[in-house]
Amino acid sequence: MAKSSFLSLILSILYIASTATSASTTSSSASAANFIKASCTATTYPALCVQSLSLYATSINQSPRQLIQTALAVSLDKAQSTKSFVYKLTRFNGVQPREKAAIKDCFEEIDDTVDRLAKSVKELKSMGSSKGKDFQWHISNVQTWISAGLTDENTCVDGFAGKALNGRIKNSIKARFVHVERVTSNALALINKFEPPLDPNQARKMKRNTTMATRVRLFAAFTFFSAMLSFAASNSAAEDDVAWWCNQTPHPSTCIYFTSHSSHNFSLTHRSQFRIMSVKLALERALVAQGQVSQLIQNCKNQHRRTVWSDCLKLHSNTILQLNRTLIGLGNTRPPCTDFDAQTWLSTALTNIQTCRAGSLDLNVSDFTMPAVSKNLSELISNTLAINGALLAAEDNNTQGFPVWLSRKNRLLLQSTSITAKASLVVAKNGLADFRTIQAALDAASRRSSKTRFIIHVKSGVYTENIEVRANSNNIWLVGDGLRNTIITSGRSVGAGYTTYSSATAGIDGLNFVARGITFRNTAGPQKGQAVALRSSSDLSVFYRCSFQGYQDTLFVHSQRQFFRECYIYGTIDFIFGNAAVVFQNSIIFVRRPLQGQGNMITAQGRNDPFQNTGISIHNSQILPAPDLKPVVRAFQTYLGRPWMQYSRTVILQTYIDGFINPSGWSPWQNTNFAQDTLYYGEYKNFGPGSSTKKRVAWKGFHVLTSPIVASRFSVRNLIAGDSWLPATKLAMQRAHTALGHNKGLGSKCRNEKEKAAWADCLTLYEDTISELNHTLDSHTKCTDFDAQTWLSTALTNLETCKAGFKDFGVADFMLPLMSNNVSKLLCNSLALKDNASSNPPQTYSDGDRKLLQASSSTPDLVVALDGSGNHLTIQAALDAAAKRSGSGRFVIRIKSGVYKENLDIGNNLKNIMLVGDGLKSTIITGSRSVGGGSTTFNSATVAVTGGGFIARGITFRNTAGPQNHQAVALRSGSDLSVFYLCGFEGYQDTLYVHSQRQFYKQCDIYGTVDFIFGNAAVVLQDCMIYARRPMDKQTNAVTAQGRTDPNQNTGISIHNSRVMASSDLKPVLSSFKTFLGRPWKQYSRTVFIQTYLDSLVNPAGWLEWDGNFALNTLYYGEYRNSGPGASTSGRVKWGGYRVITSATEASKFTAANFIAGSSWLPATGVPFSAGL
Repeated sequence: MAKSSFLSLILSILYIASTATSASTTSSSASAANFIKASCTATTYPALCVQSLSLYATSINQSPRQLIQTALAVSLDKAQSTKSFVYKLTRFNGVQPREKAAIKDCFEEIDDTVDRLAKSVKELKSMGSSKGKDFQWHISNVQTWISAGLTDENTCVDGFAGKALNGRIKNSIKARFVHVERVTSNALALINKFEPPLDPNQARKMKRNTTMATRVRLFAAFTFFSAMLSFAASNSAAEDDVAWWCNQTPHPSTCIYFTSHSSHNFSLTHRSQFRIMSVKLALERALVAQGQVSQLIQNCKNQHRRTVWSDCLKLHSNTILQLNRTLIGLGNTRPPCTDFDAQTWLSTALTNIQTCRAGSLDLNVSDFTMPAVSKNLSELISNTLAINGALLAAEDNNTQGFPVWLSRKNRLLLQSTSITAKASLVVAKNGLADFRTIQAALDAASRRSSKTRFIIHVKSGVYTENIEVRANSNNIWLVGDGLRNTIITSGRSVGAGYTTYSSATAGIDGLNFVARGITFRNTAGPQKGQAVALRSSSDLSVFYRCSFQGYQDTLFVHSQRQFFRECYIYGTIDFIFGNAAVVFQNSIIFVRRPLQGQGNMITAQGRNDPFQNTGISIHNSQILPAPDLKPVVRAFQTYLGRPWMQYSRTVILQTYIDGFINPSGWSPWQNTNFAQDTLYYGEYKNFGPGSSTKKRVAWKGFHVLTSPIVASRFSVRNLIAGDSWLPATKLAMQRAHTALGHNKGLGSKCRNEKEKAAWADCLTLYEDTISELNHTLDSHTKCTDFDAQTWLSTALTNLETCKAGFKDFGVADFMLPLMSNNVSKLLCNSLALKDNASSNPPQTYSDGDRKLLQASSSTPDLVVALDGSGNHLTIQAALDAAAKRSGSGRFVIRIKSGVYKENLDIGNNLKNIMLVGDGLKSTIITGSRSVGGGSTTFNSATVAVTGGGFIARGITFRNTAGPQNHQAVALRSGSDLSVFYLCGFEGYQDTLYVHSQRQFYKQCDIYGTVDFIFGNAAVVLQDCMIYARRPMDKQTNAVTAQGRTDPNQNTGISIHNSRVMASSDLKPVLSSFKTFLGRPWKQYSRTVFIQTYLDSLVNPAGWLEWDGNFALNTLYYGEYRNSGPGASTSGRVKWGGYRVITSATEASKFTAANFIAGSSWLPATGVPFSAGL
């Protein structure tokens, strides 16, 4: 875009904003200066904030909204300048070959970020002056977009490693990126302080009900905003002021380099412009990284390396998708996306990169070296997440449980008894249907011309296949004959040579995926380590009455927004994990018996950026010991979760927690203090013998939530913007495809199969990240700031997921593509600065969605049945068929009773997929991939979902790798606005990978041991049963391991009104194993348990360290009004980040309504949910 035309766009944005915000034009310069100083006190770099904002007083024009718009615009301008500088360096011949490669990586990274920031600018323009729920929705989207893009704190300059490369070029690049990073960080802080205008009726009500103390606070707020409105403009924008913007971001050096020398000559006067630029820069770097990963795969000869690279390729592709999505959504769209959407998608992008890296650890690829470009990509996404970060308005309207983005029509369809009659395809193992396999049906669906809802009925039977709902298959519905009848099963695991990511029996990437009445199973067993039953990266996905069965890493809620309702989740270690924004509602989480010496961890949330709007929320559910754990429940320790990443976020709200939960509730990560100050683990009004918070961990990040307002942040409405999901369907993918073809040769650098496997994940994640960035900027996508924050969070999560793939294989010195770090940083900047203006919330789900989700026999689009009585015999076949459909509307796949041994990948092309089983005990999708089997954690998922709007009902997602195979994900979800209803997630370590985006789980059963609910989504688990299984000997269970890496990410795990209990295999040996509620996987891990029953298995400390003192002061772990013998907080950890939440206001922040904006989208899904406490 020409500079002059972009400036015109900025001026038009400012004009619109000025018409929505009253301003006094007669204020003095002194008042303006005071206002700026007062505002900048909330930032990380206040001096830089004052310096940079003072230059744009005229554009700010006395408006709080324009203040934050300007901050983002400055970031975008600096990103453009940096891109121009790097571009010139790419044409300079006087550099060494390695140096030139690093420079090219940096350019790709900054270009992606610029695109994402530009999308954010357009989103602000379209937002107007929305109030209330509309405002919250938009903020939610922006937070989500940026969160998905924020993960790594390193810069692209690491690609210049070595004495010969430490010269002037490196220093120039570093200086520019540092500046961009800091400016963006400041902008995000300002956005998080921005509040919506009061609705007149609300104002009158407040006036009537406000106490004197409240009046004083209101007067202070009025005084603050009056000062903002009295600000007098004095200076015009300085186009070369890179430091002004970059010093407000978490990674200023990365920001400075890419913004100061960008080929896009944007004039940055608004923070929205800077956000768009950050997204574009991240997208550029993601494209470069994707190409490098592709080349590495081609030359990879070692099987483990090949497995890692393969995961990374998929993860990088998904990252590209998420970044594209963010760019599109933040563009001048009608209707626009929200900041919450953007935050979800950016969080997913960032989670993908981390997942890629984890794969190397899964397969112990200790000598693997990641391309340096990914480090910068992570930082660029992290910066964009920071830019996009916003303070979301909270509403507390009760609904029937499902997000509004699942329309009333779809919700009724989902819950109806005639859902299978709506099937477009039928899968049956006996051949009396369209297909014999689910994957065949999915392949057929992916070829359809329409992208509207496509129902695949999966008839009763055990489908032994690994299915994948690819990113191009949106609106797929998989409808089984009940979770006891329709079973998708496989045995991939890390122990068998897969990464966690690739071990998934079912992998879901397509948007708006829905599953009902299906069991997703991974049969690898506990001895195989990580083995995912379902991996979901599907945005706006729903799992209804499904089951997820595995041991370690059963349910991989990888990224995006997901909703689980009335599901059963089985596992041992980390069996609900990932970095999605996910809510489990009215579900039952069963903790299985782990291997001797292991401990059970129900969740392991993977938020690795504090700006990611991801997290796990378990609401109104039950956490119980599975039958195999019950006899030996005293021999194993079971915890609610542990912090997989620095900013792990998990909350358990109003959930029954059985007595097998260790009194401390939460487990540290590997007996360290890792993330205990930065995580957020919360418990609110839980009940049952394990719900007492008296002996919970004393971590700073743990919170006993007492305020319904705070707890509501992790509700369906707020954590996953559940009241307004509308995933975008138009993705600007041309650049991604071009770069992919250009860089395929990099795979030749892989040295073994593990490298190749992890790198394949990274490529997928990079593609998703680019998609999220484009989605944020696209002019045809309706999104809010909350959308943008979601998508950016997804983008950043993708990068972290990519990196995690190598950690899975034990790589100590990996080096992702250089651009990853810059993308991460610029995405972090975008997160920090994202404005929270809004427009009308989108309505993604139709009335049919609600009927589908709650129905038991509605006509699906396709039917899968093992006996051949459906359209397909395998779920993957149905997903493939759904991918071929025209349009991206809701697509329902019924999965009839049976055990389906498949690893499914519901990709970004499969949006709005709904999988409906015949009940979690009848329909089971099972796989056995695990880290022990050679998969990365990311790729170990039995089912992986990234397609937005995914819904699952009545299905069990199982990973049978067993605890001995370590990380083995049953489900990995990176699906934004996804729902899991009446599903089961069975695994051991890392059962449920809530990878990124916004997710909601309702009435699900989750089984696992170590970190079995983990990831970096914004996720709410409601009315779920979380069962800690018997881990291996000497292991400790951690229910959650939330992976938030940036404080501006709107991610976290909220477990609400559920039950945390010992599974049957743990109960007889309960005393032999410690179980914690979670541990901090990342620096800003955030998890809350709210009104949840915590059984006696929960350790009195509640929470477990990750690595010494890591994250103990930066995490947020909270507990609010939990009940049961494990609920006492008297013995909880004393960490700086741990909180016994006593305020209902604080607790309500983690409700479905507030944490995932559930009231905006969940009602439409038909999933019954509690919006508030």
